[in-house]
Amino acid sequence: MNIGKIIVGIVILLAGLWLIVPKSICSNITYCPGLWQELVFVLKGVLPITLVILGIFVLWVEAAK
Repeated sequence: MNIGKIIVGIVILLAGLWLIVPKSICSNITYCPGLWQELVFVLKGVLPITLVILGIFVLWVEAAK
């Protein structure tokens, strides 16, 4: 196992979590992006098409049997 990849993964994970922290949690910090509303907006757009594609994939796999 490469320790460098694990460290990079942890840094990316923490950066992503920092971006979705709601502004109300970090109100006393100098910089708080608070992209929570944007994340919800993106999920509302991505979730339906993901479910459609997943449904088509399941039907395709079941029909192939």
